[in-house]
Amino acid sequence: MAKKLNSVVGIDIGSRKIKVCEIKTQGKEPIVTALGIIDTPEGAVDHGGIYNDEAVAQALKSVLSSSGISTKAVVVSIAGQNSVLVRTLEVPRMNPQELRDHMQWEINRNIPFAESTVVSDFKALGDDDPNSPNMDVVMAIAPQSAIDTTVSCIKRAGAQTAAIDVEPLSMARSVARSYDDELSGKTVCLVDMGASSCAINIYSGSKLLMPRQIPLGGDMFTKAIADDQTLPLGDAEHLKMT
Repeated sequence: MAKKLNSVVGIDIGSRKIKVCEIKTQGKEPIVTALGIIDTPEGAVDHGGIYNDEAVAQALKSVLSSSGISTKAVVVSIAGQNSVLVRTLEVPRMNPQELRDHMQWEINRNIPFAESTVVSDFKALGDDDPNSPNMDVVMAIAPQSAIDTTVSCIKRAGAQTAAIDVEPLSMARSVARSYDDELSGKTVCLVDMGASSCAINIYSGSKLLMPRQIPLGGDMFTKAIADDQTLPLGDAEHLKMT
């Protein structure tokens, strides 16, 4: 059984910013006790994943220190076209052993990476209709090297990886916890636009229906403004944000 953590640090490694958040449990509610943000080193991360792990580790160590974060246990999500594949599949209803065998076949045929050594997992989603002959399953596949790079960055920053999640599922839990009453039973499209990529995830309540990531982000809008208005990129970025 996984050990329950009383305090944890969430880390989001983006192509422009690295964000950290320390959360401690007080009673039944999680409390944010520290926040931090730092620029991602130039060229260290893009929509494909982490490319300069040493630079990312140093930036992460700096922001953890400057934010006054003392907790060492880290939960981090991975994203990026070269770092993780998340898909929701409809498969025939089957027992747990049959599902394990079937999903191994699905994982093997869906590996999109040049690297053949991968880490994978899957989970059967809740039943909308228990009498249906089919069931929905979400699977995640990541290259072993992407996992190793992320864990290495955290270790060199002086922390320890307690868990690795994938963004579409972590977003689902966050939305469900924050907006369960408003969104219960509704279909929701959650768009998370970063500097170099955009995640588009569709949920029914907290159930992930369709996760997609496209290589289009805020930098492209900044460049379009700069080209149209004949502005330096810095001025175009300021105009975009105002």
